[in-house]
Amino acid sequence: MIDKAAAKGPSGVSPEQAYEAFITSLGAKASDCLKDLLENKHLYQKTAIPYDEILASERGNVLPAIRQLFDQKVQSTPMNFHLSSGPLYSVERPGARSSTLLIILSNARLFCKRCDRLEPFQPVWWTDAANEARNPRYETPVEIPANQQWFYLMYQCQGCQGIPELILVRRSGWNLFLDGRSPMEGIQVERFLPKPEQQWFRDALIAYNSGKILAGLFYLRTFIEQFARRQTKSAGRATGEEILTAYGQQIPLKQRDSMPSLGEWYEKLSEALHHANEDPALFDAARQEIERHFDIRRVFKIPENL
Repeated sequence: MIDKAAAKGPSGVSPEQAYEAFITSLGAKASDCLKDLLENKHLYQKTAIPYDEILASERGNVLPAIRQLFDQKVQSTPMNFHLSSGPLYSVERPGARSSTLLIILSNARLFCKRCDRLEPFQPVWWTDAANEARNPRYETPVEIPANQQWFYLMYQCQGCQGIPELILVRRSGWNLFLDGRSPMEGIQVERFLPKPEQQWFRDALIAYNSGKILAGLFYLRTFIEQFARRQTKSAGRATGEEILTAYGQQIPLKQRDSMPSLGEWYEKLSEALHHANEDPALFDAARQEIERHFDIRRVFKIPENL
């Protein structure tokens, strides 16, 4: 039998030490992945926790002859994350302290609709719905696989201290998915875009980020048409092509040739919509050129018709 207390050598750590390091590293990386998911991803997108990489790294620190003890420890421990605002430990009877597998919730920089800018949001409440559903106090406890969790996270803007927002994050295996938000996610757009039509541009980005490319293309076209309609004071049954042609004639000749043509992009977006062509490259190109058009308007102080 292997003496676990002495199970380490000059170039390795004990299985217990490696396991503690593994749990700590896994929790720290999962916490980073959650922060990245909230700050940089959008609905139905995900981040991946590098479980295999962390496991291999810490396992490699144990001498080959005793790695089975480390493997047994990992395999016998349920790999469910607990949510916390700081470190937690479990204490065994002899007084030894062991780490708990944690996702530590920290402030996240999110867009606040009320402040109309990115602000630090603080976690104010959280729960694990899967853990609650497994609770035997309910009449019909739900059988949920151990590798599935649903985190409900409530965050509050620290700028305006407004109504908190609720975020649903699903863990499936070693992936974290952003599955829901209440209210809907806000998106920061360029300040030089015309305010009366910004909602359509923002909706285009939200649709695109959620994987609804065709809806994103439609909102971009709507943004273009509604802006041109306001500038030309068009009413009635004028077509989009007619409105954009009239708009193009309003732009001073000195800038007209150097600006992306909203009329041309309206036609490209219309063609994609007519053929139900979900083209992400078209969306990216249209977005960039539309923004460049309005940036040039800003630089040359081309006035808007209100």
